[in-house]
Amino acid sequence: MITTLTSRRLAAVLAVCLSVVAALVAGPPASAALEDENLKYYLVRESDGGRPETLAAIAGRYLSDPGRSDDILALNTGRIQPDGDVLRDPDQLHAGWVLVLPWDAYGDGVSYGRPPTKAPDRPGVGPGSGATGGTGVPVNSSPSPGAPAPTRTGCSARPATGSVDDWARRRLAADQVWTRTQGAGVVVAVLDSGIDGGRPELAGRVLPGADVRAGSDRGRQDCWGSGTAMAGIVGAKPVVNRPTAGVAPQATLLPVRVVHSGGPAAPADVEAGIVFAVSEGANVIAVGPSVDLAEPTIARAVEAAVDHGVLVVVPAAKSVAATAATPTAGKGVLRVAGVGRDGQRAEDYAAGGVDVVAPGIEVAGLDLGDAGPYAVSGTAYAVAAVAGTAALARAAHPRLDPAQLFDLLTSTADASAATVPDSASGWGMIDPRAAVAAQVSDQHQQDRAPAAGLRWHGAVPAAVLIAIVLMAATALAWARRRDREHTRSGDRR
Repeated sequence: MITTLTSRRLAAVLAVCLSVVAALVAGPPASAALEDENLKYYLVRESDGGRPETLAAIAGRYLSDPGRSDDILALNTGRIQPDGDVLRDPDQLHAGWVLVLPWDAYGDGVSYGRPPTKAPDRPGVGPGSGATGGTGVPVNSSPSPGAPAPTRTGCSARPATGSVDDWARRRLAADQVWTRTQGAGVVVAVLDSGIDGGRPELAGRVLPGADVRAGSDRGRQDCWGSGTAMAGIVGAKPVVNRPTAGVAPQATLLPVRVVHSGGPAAPADVEAGIVFAVSEGANVIAVGPSVDLAEPTIARAVEAAVDHGVLVVVPAAKSVAATAATPTAGKGVLRVAGVGRDGQRAEDYAAGGVDVVAPGIEVAGLDLGDAGPYAVSGTAYAVAAVAGTAALARAAHPRLDPAQLFDLLTSTADASAATVPDSASGWGMIDPRAAVAAQVSDQHQQDRAPAAGLRWHGAVPAAVLIAIVLMAATALAWARRRDREHTRSGDRR
């Protein structure tokens, strides 16, 4: 009974309630969370221009504000460094230490991934040469999207093939929704051979990106061509008398170079590419090379991307084994098959491994340099068409999370089979018009990302916890008033 509780006991109850809420809001301890998460980090050097490195100098270099050294200090207090020591003084850093940085850190020396944990072999030689054991990708400073693209070296554009039929554009008819949205504000990462940033159809919308294999910021170079063709299908601006208009011509393109030729991409490169795309704010990731979602490194990267609110679009599997492996990300991954104008399949996909289909045979693609359009075929180009459609849908329905966006794109697809999903074509041909025009009620929408640190564990609703705290606080106030009344009564006696 509450009448039997003293104010001291009620204060203890309230403290317990508050500690429970605090634990639920904060989630696991920082040190535990940092072990498994992909983060931006920096490896401390021996000196900065002959002077010992300090948190203020690092904040000034990578956050453009020395005063934000407190932000870095808060992220690293209590973290055990590779040499077994911990950060105590912001002016006394050891070479080889791993400093977790805020999300907006950027520049030469910043990496993104799981921070390394082992002590360096040769500390202080330069950025990236300190501790080992992590999975970081360089996040280098680069020109703005509107800056001129780097000069391509050793690349030769293929000659134009003459007239190219635009059947794919007519089939998708994405231009019919451009009065409502053209994908502005949505970042689509293209994981393939890079993007030729000099193409006028893409001007001003190609971010610097990265070359994952080379560890550089040369994402806006393409010596192979497939990445540029994918980018054109995603978001090329319309040009008179050219059949190369993209699905979402105002989407921002993030080039992530994971292949330098037509060969397969290494799983580690795809993983690093996905991690980099998430770190750079991608909303949709279009993966050009075939990937095995059962590969642990790729599965982890995909799951992390979906957790960060990113829809991942991948080529449909060509083997039964790969199809049977369901990634833990679930509906956040959209598997795409390519088809021709008569429905023929671009590749021999495994039954049950297709979610949607899109044009992928003899579709118009951008070539390198100043060359005209040419016909391209392959599943990657169908992936690009779906990624462009996802950009339109995301811009039209900005609060949908990846699973809801998956449901929207599959439920509005143009089914060719009597029963869907069909083992060969999934839910059918992607349909930009239907996806944008769909009525999505507010109760089926969610904010794309919860506030930082809000990680509810278990099944206890937040409203119940708040109610408990309010009840305890009310009871505490009542008990204290009752104690004061008893005290006054005793004094009168």
